[in-house]
Amino acid sequence: FVQAVVSELRAVAGESPRAQTLADRLLAMARADAEAQAIDVRDLLNDLFERRQPRWLELQIEGPQRLAGPGVLEVFGSRLQLEQVFGLLLECAEDAGGSLLEVSTELQSRRVRVDIRFRSKLKAAELRDGRFGLA
Repeated sequence: FVQAVVSELRAVAGESPRAQTLADRLLAMARADAEAQAIDVRDLLNDLFERRQPRWLELQIEGPQRLAGPGVLEVFGSRLQLEQVFGLLLECAEDAGGSLLEVSTELQSRRVRVDIRFRSKLKAAELRDGRFGLA
C-alpha cells in the first residue's frame, strides 16, 4: 500500500510543473486584452511550439523547432483566439498518431497561409499523410 501511495505522489509531483504552466497560461489569457491587434503569426506559432515540446517528447513526435522566413507575417485579430485555433489544430495532428509534424507559413495575395502536416508510419511500405490548413 505504501509503495502505491509513493508511486502516486511521484506521478503527481511529475505533473506539477505542467499544471503550473497551464495555470500560468490560463491566468495570462484571462488578463489578455481581447481587442483585435496586429499579430505576427510566426512568433505566435513559435511560442506554441516551445510550449508543446514536452508533450511532443512524451508522444515521440518530431515537431518543428522554429519557423523563420523573410519579413513579418502579420494578421489582425485576437492573439488568444489565434492561439486557441492553432493549438487545437496542433492537438488534432498530435492525436492523429503522427510521428512527424511539419508546419509551414507563407504569404499569398495579402493572406497568410499556415499548413500543418503530420505523417505516421503505419507499415514499412505505407505512409499516411494528413494536412490541416488555415488561410
